[in-house]
Amino acid sequence: MKTKRLFLLLIALIAVVLSTSVVVGFQHHKDSLYTHEQEELDHATVHIQSELDGQLDALQRTTEIGATNPELTRHGSASQRRTLETFVERSSFAGASVIAANGTMVNIVSDSGRPRAAVGDDFSDRAYFQQAMDGETYVSEPIEAESGNYILTISTPLYENETRVGTLNAAFHLEHGDFFPKFTATLEDRQGLTIESQSGEPIYTAAPSPNTDLMERQTTLSETGWTITVSESRVPIQERSRELSMLQGSALVFVLGTLSLFGWWVYRRNLAQLEGLLDGFEGIENQEYQTRISLDGADEWQRIGHGFNQLSRTLEGHMRERRKRERALERYERLVENLPVGVYQNTAGPDGEFVLLNDAMVDLFDADSKTDLKSHTVSDLYHDPADREQFSDRLADRGVVKGEELRLQTLEGKELWGSVTAIAREIEGDVVFDGAIQDVTTRKLYEQRLERQRDGLETLNQVLRHDIRNDLQIVLAYGDLLAEQVEAGSDSEEYLETLQDSASQAVELTETAREMADVMLTNDDDRRQLSLQPVIADVVEDIRSQYANADVSIEGTVPETAVLANEMIESVFRNLVKNAIQHNDKEDPEVTVSVSDDADDVTVRVADNGPGIPDGQKDEIFGKGERGLESAGTGLGLYLVQTLVDTYGGDIWVEDNDPEGAVFVVTLPKAD
Repeated sequence: MKTKRLFLLLIALIAVVLSTSVVVGFQHHKDSLYTHEQEELDHATVHIQSELDGQLDALQRTTEIGATNPELTRHGSASQRRTLETFVERSSFAGASVIAANGTMVNIVSDSGRPRAAVGDDFSDRAYFQQAMDGETYVSEPIEAESGNYILTISTPLYENETRVGTLNAAFHLEHGDFFPKFTATLEDRQGLTIESQSGEPIYTAAPSPNTDLMERQTTLSETGWTITVSESRVPIQERSRELSMLQGSALVFVLGTLSLFGWWVYRRNLAQLEGLLDGFEGIENQEYQTRISLDGADEWQRIGHGFNQLSRTLEGHMRERRKRERALERYERLVENLPVGVYQNTAGPDGEFVLLNDAMVDLFDADSKTDLKSHTVSDLYHDPADREQFSDRLADRGVVKGEELRLQTLEGKELWGSVTAIAREIEGDVVFDGAIQDVTTRKLYEQRLERQRDGLETLNQVLRHDIRNDLQIVLAYGDLLAEQVEAGSDSEEYLETLQDSASQAVELTETAREMADVMLTNDDDRRQLSLQPVIADVVEDIRSQYANADVSIEGTVPETAVLANEMIESVFRNLVKNAIQHNDKEDPEVTVSVSDDADDVTVRVADNGPGIPDGQKDEIFGKGERGLESAGTGLGLYLVQTLVDTYGGDIWVEDNDPEGAVFVVTLPKAD
């Protein structure tokens, strides 16, 4: 019933609105008729004013141009009269005269013959003469002649050598030709025109038709003071207004009748369907998404019913999905709460405030509760609060950081190293950081301990480089001095040789140990592009000087290829060449070095003519599996070679030489 009342109220409201619209519309149209006619009167009045001003201005310009003829200043002469006759013939003026500066008329002509006014009469008291002698072009008041015609006189000064010597006076008959009728021709048939002089005398009259109940518009010519009146009768407008009123009534009756019939049809045909549809929506509003409706009647209602049922099924499906997502969100929240790493959300800025936290954050920073931790700013958890501002700016600029290690502290002041991964995003215009933090304090302390051990190894390296090596060099030097004092072939000579060999081996061992320490102290940042050509050339030249009985050569040309390494790459090839000589059983050891390259790698081969290496020892020779002095290899040299090649990203292995001996093969990747 509520729907029915609303529907009837709506029909009544529409009826009122339509009726008001019809009435207002017709009234507006009637008002616009009067407004339109008044605007047309205004336009006609302004147009006639403009045209009449233009005509009078043209007459003035014609008179001023005629006055520029110097013949007109020759008073009483025949040339002056001929000039006046030519001026009248070529203009629309009915006559013209010249009055000298003393007021005496000296010449006059007319298109209708000689006028009565005699030459020689005094015209000094005439207004048009006085105004012209004052230096202006003057248009006089119209003067009614005996014939009833109105005559207009236009006077302008005559100059000779810039001195006013008289006036040119041109007479224009206002009834002449179509002067006024051509203005009337621009008006509509029902409009009239009246022109009055400045004194109120009618100059021209054309009455409107009909000539009763008139609307009038007036204007005044600025040059002459004439009053122009354009008039029109209201009778035709009133007749059209009455016709519109009758049409208005008929239209109103039609609109109300049509609306009533339409309302009755809608009420009978659609109201029951609408109520059923509203009942269905009420069920949806109550979250009864299983609601289905059945609408009869037109196809449109059936489609609406089908659409509603489809909507309810869609909403039912969405609600099921929403419940699933809510359950998944609950599981996610439980997961976040139980993660062993801290998960948080805080605001950007140098201080920062926590928005969300999980329990791991509370434990990580020794807080009593989430509320306790939220009461502190984020910068309170930094060992140096300035680091917080730098981290905030960095994250806001990049949008994401991964595994960045920060020096933090708990609420109890304990040092804490955290590995932070976070993203920056906007929520309602504010930047927030979502992140996770993992406690890496133990690993950080271990790294610091390794750094201290590295410093100790550096100290040991310095001892090997200087102290022990210098002492061994002193032993060798004194051994050389003793060799000059020991008798050849004696037991003392044999002891001295053993001493010298052992000391030399110790020097070599300290050199290898020093190089191993350098490898351990070197990191990837020390590597750079190095060309193999000068490295191999220097190694071969140096080994030749140390082992005079050995034949060390380079086979072919070493390509100018660069690899990514450091200065210790020289130790790789130095140890391989020395190893080939020291373990050679020939009186004259032969060692050949060759280099080749392909698209990606450089291959260096060190071949000798020694006893070779059994297959069972080819892997063990580098001490693989046991990195130290007790390895199954032949010494620290090859272990050092293996370590350096691995550091450079290369590979090393040993092959059999043909016909005898061994070949050590080293491959290194080319530098980009």
